[in-house]
Amino acid sequence: MLISESKSFLFVHVQKTAGTSLAEILKPHALNPANGRMNKLASDLGLVRDWRKFHFRKHANLRKAQSVIPAPVYDSLFKFGFVRNPWERLVSWYHYVQKTPSHEDCRSGETFADFAARFLEKPRRAQWWMIEDRSGGMGLDFVGRFENLNDDIAHLCQRVGIEPQTLPYRNKMADKDYRMFYNDRLVLAVKNTWTREIDAFGYTFEP
Repeated sequence: MLISESKSFLFVHVQKTAGTSLAEILKPHALNPANGRMNKLASDLGLVRDWRKFHFRKHANLRKAQSVIPAPVYDSLFKFGFVRNPWERLVSWYHYVQKTPSHEDCRSGETFADFAARFLEKPRRAQWWMIEDRSGGMGLDFVGRFENLNDDIAHLCQRVGIEPQTLPYRNKMADKDYRMFYNDRLVLAVKNTWTREIDAFGYTFEP
């Protein structure tokens, strides 16, 4: 999560939606609280009183910001994030985890089907979990789409008042057709688990 006072924005970093690359464009304009272990611990324990010094985790959800930032400030921020086709996102996450042995979800040599079975049981992996507000509704002012990345980033740059930039690629996995990893059972499992975001953003599994 990145928050800017000067540009009045709040960016929710949803995993596997080009957020790492987008963050590089936004960081020069964002608050930069102490990154040390003590401030992280104090923030996790709710001991940091000045919200500007609060250390938000990279993938903190919107409700965390809503609980920490004073309401008048929070309401004034332009809040945005990006989403991605859930079926494609799951395959991208699988490849990333397999190439990152230190990742908590990594099981060396695990098949996609087994990974998906474990992964879908974790509510915090859902995109909707990241972007809903405390009332359970959509909490962002703008939701960009991975599938329309360049145009949506150009819109964001204009909206927050920064120079348009070419997005640097970070954590980019090899391009593969995500559909080849699925059978009917897995297609349905994703649909039934991540129904909220699929319905909200109109995603489908294209045959």
